Amino acid sequence: MDSFLTGLNTPSSRLILVAIASSTLTALTIYSFQSLRREHALFSVKAEASSIQPTQIRRLNSIGAEDVKLSKETQIARQAKRGEYDEELVMEQLARNRSFFGEEGMQRIRKGFVIVVGAGGVGSWAATMLARSGIGIPLFVL
Repeated sequence: MDSFLTGLNTPSSRLILVAIASSTLTALTIYSFQSLRREHALFSVKAEASSIQPTQIRRLNSIGAEDVKLSKETQIARQAKRGEYDEELVMEQLARNRSFFGEEGMQRIRKGFVIVVGAGGVGSWAATMLARSGIGIPLFVL
């Protein structure tokens, strides 16, 4: 043990220890400063974002123009939440069903009521297929 301590008492050992300590202190200072900068930037972005009204938020496409597609999707989503569906779009999506069942059959399916109990291996697929077939009122009991 004494030989180890004597080895640390040489000028070159002291220089190495001071270099390691100063490097560690420098790295710690840099990482602390970067962390504080990130926290400050995050705080300022959150403060700025909270001051923006949701109606002022616009999605931009790759060239910087307002993305019209999102606006149309948002409009369709809002109509769907209100229960208003574009009948032409629904009939286009159900074109194969309509050709198979006919117009009268499609009306019966669209007015139909189905209860699916469970959403396991069978229930999840049944719910998916019922939704894709255009069933009018699905009820899912999970």
